Amino acid sequence: MKQTRFDLREYNDPARPNIKYYVTGPKLNGKRWRRFYATLKEAKTGLELKRAEIENYGTKAFEISDKLRVEAIEANERLRPLHASITDAVDFYLRHARPTGGTKEVREVIDELLMAKRKAGKRESYTKILGWVLKAFARNFEERNINDITWGEVEKYLDANFANIKSRDNRIRDLKVLFTFASKRNYCGSNPMNQIERPTLTAKRPEIFTVTEAAALLTAAEAHPELELAPAIAIGLFAGLRMNEMKQLDWRHIDLQHGVIDVSEEIAKTRQQRNVDMIFELEKTKYTPLVAWLAPYAKSSGSIIPTGFRGKILRLRELAEITNWPDNGLRHSFGSYHVAQFQNPNMTALQMGHATTDMLFKHYRNYRIAKRDAERYWNIRPASADNLVAMTA
Repeated sequence: MKQTRFDLREYNDPARPNIKYYVTGPKLNGKRWRRFYATLKEAKTGLELKRAEIENYGTKAFEISDKLRVEAIEANERLRPLHASITDAVDFYLRHARPTGGTKEVREVIDELLMAKRKAGKRESYTKILGWVLKAFARNFEERNINDITWGEVEKYLDANFANIKSRDNRIRDLKVLFTFASKRNYCGSNPMNQIERPTLTAKRPEIFTVTEAAALLTAAEAHPELELAPAIAIGLFAGLRMNEMKQLDWRHIDLQHGVIDVSEEIAKTRQQRNVDMIFELEKTKYTPLVAWLAPYAKSSGSIIPTGFRGKILRLRELAEITNWPDNGLRHSFGSYHVAQFQNPNMTALQMGHATTDMLFKHYRNYRIAKRDAERYWNIRPASADNLVAMTA
């Protein structure tokens, strides 16, 4: 590559007494490049810098206009308090205004995310709920690109719609899934959820059914076989299956002879198969309430959950005079009464499909259960059973 010629010369102009040296370079667009300096040291430094620029950028090093030079100086001064360079500012702008993955509207990213979740084998129930939540969010940002959404706008949306701290925490969790996905695919320069503070939740004792309420539910279900609810209520109270697991449970999974419910990997929330016992023993006493409740309704196959389940549950509540239905009450009741009666948290966690007892103590155990109440709970029998225990308030 031909070396660009520069000359360093003395400068003598009475009109500019502070200028002592200047550097000349090649002509560009018919005009010779020149720069002026007050001292020889400054001139030599300027000369070396220009030679380095030429080596790195070629003739473009001469093309910077005075206007651009002034703009660069002003921009640099504005960035100085932030300890950022012009390059930093340009990189930031390009990441946010022109993300490398391209600009995508919020709805487009949501559709792409849901498709990715399905391809990854996520449960359709999870994907549907996530889609509903995120599309509700998108309705507040119609035709907006996801890289334009700021953390302030997200926080304003949360403040306006989620006063309940638990609901707010759940929504932050779901939105983080969306923006993390967008960041990984370079649809936005940064993740605004990183600036959103997640609330600290205080774990409350789980709400459960009292022994009288549990007995009332089962008694009403037995007295009204047209509701077809006795098996589902009994499995919830005495096996503690999750509602989503119960909705997929078939009579083929229930082995009354050996007292085991097979919760297969296709059904289990954790995708790990587990066996739930229907027979428990404590001090040589066997507890088999679930076997007693299921035996009269046993089938070779068929869904445990009847058609019109939600409406039938409402009718059952009326018949049993249950005014309050605790969130996840059947499963919470099982976990709480099981550990209170059998005093074996590891066994209770195993029955519920937990790898450790952490979840049990954090979300399921209710410390107010007296030993006598736990004993009564595990002795609730159908009216047809010989050993029916009379239930009193």
